[in-house]
Amino acid sequence: MTVEAIKLDSGSGLTATFVPETGMIGVSLRDSGVELFGQRRGLDAYLAEGKTMGLPVLYPWANRLAGDGYRVLGEEVDLSGDIPGLHRDENGLPIHGTLAACRLWRVVETTAGDRAGGARLKAELDFGNHPELLRSFPFPHRLALDLSLRDRSLEVKTTVTPTGGTPVPLAYGFHPYLTLPGIDRGQWRIETPPMIALDTDEQGIPTGSEAEVQARSFDLGEQSIDQGYRGLGDGSRFSLQGGGRRITVELVAGFPAAQIYAPVDDHVVCFEPMKSPTAALGSGRNLAMVEPGGQDVATFSITVERSGGPPSPPEGAGSHYRLEPGAPAGEIVDVIRGRALSAVGQLRDATPAGQGNAVHEARKDTKKIRAALRLVRGELGEERFRSENRRFRDAARLLSGLRDTEVLTETVAALAGRHPDAATRLESVDTELRSRAGQLRRGSGRRDAETRMSMAADTIEDGIAEIAGWGLGDHGWESYRAGLERTYRDGRKGLAQVADRSAPEQVRGAAGEVHQWRKRVKDLWYQLRLLRGTWKKGLTGPIDEADRLADLLGEFNDLAVLDREIEALRPSGLPADDLNALIAARQSELLQSALPIGRRIYAESPSRFGDRIGGYWQV
Repeated sequence: MTVEAIKLDSGSGLTATFVPETGMIGVSLRDSGVELFGQRRGLDAYLAEGKTMGLPVLYPWANRLAGDGYRVLGEEVDLSGDIPGLHRDENGLPIHGTLAACRLWRVVETTAGDRAGGARLKAELDFGNHPELLRSFPFPHRLALDLSLRDRSLEVKTTVTPTGGTPVPLAYGFHPYLTLPGIDRGQWRIETPPMIALDTDEQGIPTGSEAEVQARSFDLGEQSIDQGYRGLGDGSRFSLQGGGRRITVELVAGFPAAQIYAPVDDHVVCFEPMKSPTAALGSGRNLAMVEPGGQDVATFSITVERSGGPPSPPEGAGSHYRLEPGAPAGEIVDVIRGRALSAVGQLRDATPAGQGNAVHEARKDTKKIRAALRLVRGELGEERFRSENRRFRDAARLLSGLRDTEVLTETVAALAGRHPDAATRLESVDTELRSRAGQLRRGSGRRDAETRMSMAADTIEDGIAEIAGWGLGDHGWESYRAGLERTYRDGRKGLAQVADRSAPEQVRGAAGEVHQWRKRVKDLWYQLRLLRGTWKKGLTGPIDEADRLADLLGEFNDLAVLDREIEALRPSGLPADDLNALIAARQSELLQSALPIGRRIYAESPSRFGDRIGGYWQV
C-alpha cells in the first residue's frame, strides 16, 4: 500500500517523519541522518499486524487491559468479538487500543519549518463520528494531535474534547522506541525521575501494591525492563544517553503515568507517556477523565542533545553546511564528512517501506559531496579529486534505478493531468511501470536493492575513512574561487549547447546536453549555498534562480527517461507516437521557460562572477 509521509524539519539537523493515513505513526526521528527511532519489523508489519515501531499512538488505552472487556461510567464494553483494529498480547489480552494504522485521521495544518519558528503538523479524528470505533470505546469525542519540531525538540500535544453528554475516560499513551545506532547496549545510560512503581501479576496487570522509588541513573547493560509507574509530575524527565548523544523524554504536562520498556533482545528503550496506569480502564484506579464541555490537553517532548553542545546544523541552519567568510579550505572537509554520514545513515537504517526515500536522500547527499569536491578541486589536486569524485559517483550509480520507476509513475501522472484526453493511453504505461516496481519490491528484486544499498554504504564509508588524509590547508577565498569559476564556466557552456534547441522537433536530440547542463546548474546551486555566509541577502536571489532552473531541467530529464521507456514498450502494441509528441511539447515548454533564467544566471564572464562573489567574501 502506498502511503504519504510528512517530514518535519526545523533546520537544526533534527527531522521527524509521520504518516497520518496509518494511525499518525511517527516513522522516523533523525539527527543529522542518524535514525533514533527503533524501526523493529518496520512499517509493513505495523500495517499488517499492528506490530509497533517508531512512535505509535496507543488509543484509547495504552498497554493492556485486564480482560476481554471493561466496565466504566456505567458502560459495559465487550471486546470478545471481532473488534475493528483490536490486537492482543501473548496472553490474549487486548493491547494498545484500536487505532493502529487507522486511516481516519484528517490533516488540518502543516507548516514548513525553519530554526526560528519550527515545523508543525496538526491532525484530527472525530471519534464519535465512527460507529466502528465506538464499539470498543463508547464515548463520543474529538481527538487532536499537534506535532511541532522546534530546534532540537519534537513536541507532541494531544487534545481530547467530549462531543457527547458523558465524560470521556483518558487511558491513552504513546510508545516512543528510542535507539542509539552503533552504540553497544552495555554503554547505554538511563536516567529516571522519582515516581511510584506498580507491582504487577504474571500478565502485567497492576495488583494494587506499589512503592515509591527515587530518581535513578544506571547502565542498561543486559537488563530487561517492562515496568509501570504513576505519580509523575509535570516536567518529569527520562533520558537515554550513550555515544555522545542524549535523548530526553519530558512529560511536559498532563501525563501522570508512564511505562519503561527495554526488552533484552531488542536494541530499543521506551519511555512511554500515559494518561492513566495500565488497566485503569476497568479497575478505575487513578483513571483520568474529562467532563462534557471541557477539554483535556496533555503534552510530552523528545529532545536530542550531543555532549559538548548541540550537533552542527545541516545546510540552511548553521556553520556545518555553510562556509563562513575567512574559513580555510579545510573547513569543507566537515561539510563532506557530514553529507557522507547522512547518506550512510539513510542507507543503513532504511525500512522496506522507506527504501525509495532513503535512496533518494542518499543520492542527493552524494551529489552535494561531488559539488563540494569541485569547489576545492585545485586544493585537492587533480589525481585525488578524480579518485574521490569517482568513489562517490560509483556509490550513486549503485543506487540508480532503485527509485526510477517511482519517479516515472509521478511523471506519467503529471503528464496525464496536463492532457486528460491522453489519460487512457498513459494509464497503460503507468500499469506496466507499476508492475515492474512491484517485481522490484519482491523476492530477488528486493534482495538486489538491499545488496546495492549496502554496497553503496560501504563505498561511502571507505571515503569517510580517507577524508582525514586530504590535508586541505588554510588558503582562504582563493581555495574556492577556481572551483566556483570552473563550475560557472561549465554551466555557461551547457547553456550555449541547448540555447537554440527548444523547438518540439529539436528537444529529443538535446536530452543528453540538457541533462549535463542540469548537473552543472545543481553544482552551482549547492556551491552558492555553501558560500552564502558571504552575504546572504545578495546570494538569495541567485540561489533561488538556480534552484528554479534545476527544477525545470529536472522535469525535462524525467520526461526524457519516460520517452525512452515508452519507446521500449512499443513492441507490446502501445501507440507511442502521439505520447512522444506530448512529451516533446512539454519539454519544449520547459526549455523555453528555463533559457531566460539561465541567461540571467550566466550573464557574467566566469572571472567577473568570481570577482563579485569574492568581493562579498572579503568584505
